[in-house]
Amino acid sequence: MAKGNKGNLRSGKVKGGTRFPIYNLASCQQWSRKLVSKTHLNPQPRDVIFSGVVNSKGPTGEIKVSSLKQFDLIDGPSGAYVATSLAKKIAAAPDDELPLLLQSSALHPKVFSQIYDTFQGDTVTIAKLKQRAADLGVHPDKSQSCIDSYVASLAHAGLVEQSGENVSHKTNVADTEVIEKPKEELIVQDGGDSDALEVDENQEDLEQDSSARAIFHVNITLDASLDSEKLERQLRLLKKYRAI
Repeated sequence: MAKGNKGNLRSGKVKGGTRFPIYNLASCQQWSRKLVSKTHLNPQPRDVIFSGVVNSKGPTGEIKVSSLKQFDLIDGPSGAYVATSLAKKIAAAPDDELPLLLQSSALHPKVFSQIYDTFQGDTVTIAKLKQRAADLGVHPDKSQSCIDSYVASLAHAGLVEQSGENVSHKTNVADTEVIEKPKEELIVQDGGDSDALEVDENQEDLEQDSSARAIFHVNITLDASLDSEKLERQLRLLKKYRAI
């Protein structure tokens, strides 16, 4: 192997090709658990991480640490490595929160995110994925390794499923989840007889505001004898529910 290529191989790059994690997310998740424990009190130097976390030295150890970095699981200079916030969250996450955290890690490598964005919601062949990797600058000699790591990592995060030569890409829940809230009623009543004011949010306004996902039906009962402080409080509630 030519001396000038060693640095590129360690980071998942060959002859100037686009960087990608050589080791997949499932392997990196196992190492990150050890990393969280090893760096709980203090950052640790490279030799401790090589021996006590990734169990490899030399170029192999560097490739594993590079993969951890690309999945946003390790940070810091070689003399003071630490587990990232994401690594800590993954290590401590309950089962229902783990999938979204793993998805965030799996899509952290730029090339993985770009390939996934291209085919989200589609089923494509391995050959098509390799073609896309080449378009993104992955060296032809490493396109198979890149796609192997990509498919394994995203499958571990629940974003793709492989069947033979076909890979089905699911829609990222974190990007498309719509939170539907039930019809909600708020009754504000401070005594006295008065007419009830019923306010429905305008559906057309909701469609114009893509961030608005919930429809509220708000009933407000106002007392004509309210002092200014109570009236102001009720007006704030009206504004909160976008009734005015």
